[in-house]
Parts: sequence; C-alpha cells; structure tokens
Amino acid sequence: MTTAVSVEPGVLNYYAVADKNDSSHITILEIYADVDAYKAHVETPHLKNTKP
Repeated sequence: MTTAVSVEPGVLNYYAVADKNDSSHITILEIYADVDAYKAHVETPHLKNTKP
C-alpha cells in the first residue's frame, strides 16, 4: 500500500481496516485522484496477475 501511494501517480491514500468481530476480514479503502488514476492502478502487473 505504501509503495502504491509513493510510486503510482494519482493514488492518494489507502486505508486497511480489520472487522472488530473477525480480524481475518479486512476492508481496504482506496482513494484515487480521478478515474484515470484508478484505471492505471488496475492495469499494474501486480493486479493483473491476481486471481479472483
């Protein structure tokens, strides 16, 4: 998360929050400058190589 914010243009911030009732459930809030920044982020190799 720190790397994305520091090296990807338009990635403004990330927050990761654990569910207080089940710490294995994590919610990640990603904040981008605009739609183009988000589209560029989802095209990065580390995301394209993930499986749903």
